[in-house]
Amino acid sequence: MAKTKEQISYNMSRVKNKNSKIEMLLSLETLKRHKIREHEKGHGFGYCVVNQEGGEHPIANTILATGGSGKERNLIYQPKEGISGKVIPRKKTRLNSEGIRVMTPMEWGRLQGFIGYGFLDADGSETFSFPEGTNDAQKYKQFGNSVSIPVIKTMADFMLNCFDILEQQQEEIVKALAYQNVYITKKAVMENLGINAVQASTILKKLIEQQEIRRISHGVSTRYVNANREDDLPPFSQEEKVLEYAKENDFFSNKDIVELLQITVGSGNVLLSTMVKKGLLIRVKRGWYSAKV
Repeated sequence: MAKTKEQISYNMSRVKNKNSKIEMLLSLETLKRHKIREHEKGHGFGYCVVNQEGGEHPIANTILATGGSGKERNLIYQPKEGISGKVIPRKKTRLNSEGIRVMTPMEWGRLQGFIGYGFLDADGSETFSFPEGTNDAQKYKQFGNSVSIPVIKTMADFMLNCFDILEQQQEEIVKALAYQNVYITKKAVMENLGINAVQASTILKKLIEQQEIRRISHGVSTRYVNANREDDLPPFSQEEKVLEYAKENDFFSNKDIVELLQITVGSGNVLLSTMVKKGLLIRVKRGWYSAKV
């Protein structure tokens, strides 16, 4: 007897559904064989069931920004009585006979920390969302193209902790330098720590505030000593050497300073004029100076 058009359509649908079911089962078996082959080679490639109890490890595989392929790398175990092994029309996350399915885009979002973590407001409410009309393929691509937010936070926290440790170590090194040497300079701090002038100044200022060191001169030749050091230091800067010379001589000339410091006459004039302006010296007459009384 000839089959009606409806019967033919029904039988073709049954064949199609049966083939789809077989295809899903074969797909899972293919993934299993692929994982075994890769592990035998010493590689870590292959799928994992992220919520499986007693699994190999609790860490999901890297997700991909392909929008289609790659979803099988992380699977979900979700058996449902009467549903596992059946083909459900128009359902993208169809279940196979073992109750294992692919993750949805929103689950990818949770895996990456976008949902349930990175965009929670002060009240703990979710604020993350895609623009209206974004299809699932694009959602997969966007989540797969991102770096996991919790991973970035963990890396940033680790870096900040390292910076704190490094800063503490730098301060200890500077304190040790000040203790072991008659004095230290900013240049010495920069050379010992391999840092720039701004960083060295910040450390020295902090140690002064902590009363670990004290500043005993200013300017280009600024020196720092251990806070407990009380002995006098020999002259270091040009100004200090001039002041030391002024203590031993009631009057001195520009020529005397030029010979003392081994500098040019012009440099001597500039130095002495600057010290007069600072109130460190007084000009007795043209070319002659004396310590300020």
